[in-house]
Amino acid sequence: MGDANAVRKRGRFVMRPQIVLLLGLLGVCASWGVAPNLGGHGLRALYNAEPPVIDQVVFLTSNDTGFQVDEPASVRWSGYLYQSRAGTVEFAVPGSVRSRLTIGGDTVFDRPAGGANGTRAGAQLAAGFNAISFEIETAGAVAGYMQAGLEWAGLWQSLVPAVYLYPDATTASAAERAVQAARAAAGLGAVGWLLLVLAAGLWLWPQRARLRSRTAVGLGAIVLLAFGLRLLFLADYAAQPTADVLAGGSDHRGYQGAALDYVRGRWPPPAPFYVQPGMSLAMGWLYGAVLPSLRLVQLVQMLLGAGTALLIFEIARRSFGVLTAWIAALLWAVYPLAMFYEAQVTTHALEAVAGALLLLLWMVALQNGAGGRQRIWIVAGLGCTLGVASVLRPTFLILAPFMFASLLAGGAAGWRQRAWAALVLVACTCLPIAPVTWHNYRSNGRFQLLNSSGGVTFYLGNNRDSTGLGEYSPAYWATHYFVSGGKTTYAAQAWRELAADPRRWGQLMVRKTALFLGDAELPNNVDFYKEGVAISRVLAWLPLRFGALMALALAGAGLALWRAGETRDLQRNRLILLVYGLTQAAVVIAFHVFSRFRAPLYPLLAIAGAYPLANIVLAVLAQRWRGVLTGVAGVLAAGAFVGVMPVVAAHAMDAPVVSALPVTALALNIPLEQGITLAGYEPLAAGAPGEPQRITLYWTTDQRLLTDYFVSVQLFSGATKVAQADQAMGTGSFPDYPASAWQAGEIVRDALYVRSPAGLEAPVALAVVVIVYERASGARLGEANLGLLPITTRQASGLPAGAIESGAHIGSAVLRGYAIQEKNLVLYWEAGERAAGDGVVFVHLFDAQGNFVAGADGRPRNGGYSTLAWQAREGIVDAHNLPDVPAGTYMLKIGMYDAVTQVRFAASAADGAVLPDGILPLGSIAIP
Repeated sequence: MGDANAVRKRGRFVMRPQIVLLLGLLGVCASWGVAPNLGGHGLRALYNAEPPVIDQVVFLTSNDTGFQVDEPASVRWSGYLYQSRAGTVEFAVPGSVRSRLTIGGDTVFDRPAGGANGTRAGAQLAAGFNAISFEIETAGAVAGYMQAGLEWAGLWQSLVPAVYLYPDATTASAAERAVQAARAAAGLGAVGWLLLVLAAGLWLWPQRARLRSRTAVGLGAIVLLAFGLRLLFLADYAAQPTADVLAGGSDHRGYQGAALDYVRGRWPPPAPFYVQPGMSLAMGWLYGAVLPSLRLVQLVQMLLGAGTALLIFEIARRSFGVLTAWIAALLWAVYPLAMFYEAQVTTHALEAVAGALLLLLWMVALQNGAGGRQRIWIVAGLGCTLGVASVLRPTFLILAPFMFASLLAGGAAGWRQRAWAALVLVACTCLPIAPVTWHNYRSNGRFQLLNSSGGVTFYLGNNRDSTGLGEYSPAYWATHYFVSGGKTTYAAQAWRELAADPRRWGQLMVRKTALFLGDAELPNNVDFYKEGVAISRVLAWLPLRFGALMALALAGAGLALWRAGETRDLQRNRLILLVYGLTQAAVVIAFHVFSRFRAPLYPLLAIAGAYPLANIVLAVLAQRWRGVLTGVAGVLAAGAFVGVMPVVAAHAMDAPVVSALPVTALALNIPLEQGITLAGYEPLAAGAPGEPQRITLYWTTDQRLLTDYFVSVQLFSGATKVAQADQAMGTGSFPDYPASAWQAGEIVRDALYVRSPAGLEAPVALAVVVIVYERASGARLGEANLGLLPITTRQASGLPAGAIESGAHIGSAVLRGYAIQEKNLVLYWEAGERAAGDGVVFVHLFDAQGNFVAGADGRPRNGGYSTLAWQAREGIVDAHNLPDVPAGTYMLKIGMYDAVTQVRFAASAADGAVLPDGILPLGSIAIP
């Protein structure tokens, strides 16, 4: 009897959910541990004419990095296919592309594009290594989505696993060990996952009475409703011919391309992560475990999205009450924007799930009554979730200091327990982030926590031309040039431009806040109305839009602040919601605003938006009509506030009008036709060849203009035009202020970027000409010359071997030395401060008696680089032809004079002695 009791006790112990869960986790971990190293597996791939790479799994899709459906492409994989024993294997024949498979020198299939999908071809494989070659070609006219690969038929059709593929033959024993290890890993993994499912069942079984409760049944119905609506939308979405063809250059194309490279074994990339790797890693893992399929990703995201209703219910119950929880879950179930983003291959569907999970775990970690050990496990889960969420969306990490502070300050536990919980949070948060940081450090030797796109994202939303929407403005392209050359960073340039015009930045922040709160769709990569509402009756019929949900949420936030929570737990949970909402909104507004960046707030909006509705329902049931009217009025007031936000955004920023020319500007007041006057311009700054140059102009008019005229800035080297930039007048910086909107008498600031040729021989001074014209007819209204634009590399002066040192001063310049090269005199100048005039160099020859024989005058560098353009301390190599004189010995003297006044520049010797008449003797020279 005692033995039987002991057996039953051991059985109950083994079947405890915690033990089964631990065994399942051990099984999964063991499967990873025994899995073979696939580093030497795969086939050698040649993509078009690119260098060969190794692909562990062989396939090609329309969404691969660098693939364009409208351009021909060819890929050839070669290597060896290992088989444990001889036999016949059937391979799938791709139907959408031309494909050819040869094994052991025999052609298995060679099919043109357009064949039927689902056909197969058999091949007799020998035991051991079989030489294999697989080719895919696309003609550049693939209709819709294309995916083709090396697939074989087993229990089901699948891509040939990497464990059977080798770029070069190895030993049969090593190959066989790898196959057996892969089979063992698959078996352990299957057992592990089955145990995890069993653990879930064992945990749910005692809860079966609760699962039959009205709450559980109701929540189940809401989750089914949410998932059903999402499936209906997915059916509409997938019916589009190009639904799975992701646009080149888009975020979702980038995530998909990286995920496919993960499956091929070419991930992580050799460079640091530019964007956060969480989405690509999750998709890659899913593709590797099941199959590369966008539909699979969409189904998983929609299943998680539907399940988020459960998290929202619990958060709302803990923060506002049961009725609010029901309404919040229902709002989430029918919210169309959540459904739309769950069909996209972007991070935003998972961001909503992660945000809701973080909120719930944070609340549970701070709840009263949680035991010490239990609380530590919850805090560990919170930290791990925060770390994973940050790898998915780095802005979640801003919650870390708030969570840390709340754990230190909250709860009835002693300070040691609180400090221990806070440290556990930090450690567990770092666990998922550390591998990403380590990869970045190994790639370039610099510390980069997650991704490097933060600087460019910040600059896009805050530069001198920014609209707040992250668009690629002229200022961005100019800064991109300098960043690519290592001359600045996006973050540094953003702060410089903010400091230069803080008033504009303040107005920009108001505009971005209004854009964030407003109902207007701000598309980027995807468009809710064009790609959602326009193709799906489900999304079109569901009435709830972002503006309505935001209005409800603002009304709920106001009501929550007006009514203090009945308990401390309610107050704390509402504070958590407030901190989460404010931080996530602030991060988006601080960078730049698009509709999809608001996705992490969707669960919070559903929760807060349900609160005023719940209060109205309770007031109706209690027949408190005044409360009903108050609640409705609050919602309508919030709706009016949200409705006016687009108006605020449109008028938040000043037009580019100044009351007077800035003190830095140079006045011109050149009249043109139609009453337009070029009042002035900002001084032209020197730049290197190929650099973008910002030209700032100031216009005024004495009458109302009826036409939007255009301005052209053209750069000339002598009589040759080397660069040109055109745009509508007044549209050089946001907000646009075209000529037809100008008021008589006001001064309008305008800006253009013009880029000199990268191959321009420097130094050179380019003439800048401004032309105003009517675009339709091409008729000119006039033009003006702004002067010279110095194009120089600012190289310091240096003397070549054989040059004669001087050190004399002529004007503000120093003659470092000179050389005679055949019949040329080469002068090596070092520019001083800005020259007082447009200098002309004179070269005089005198005979032995001091008589003038001949002379030659010329501007520096054959007139290409006026002294007016010289930059302080730069070196100028200046060659002049010697006068044509008979052979003999002559005394050589030089100097410089102003081209306008004809007055010679002052000259002094190297020792400072003043030289009479501004003439510098260089000594005698022999002319053959």
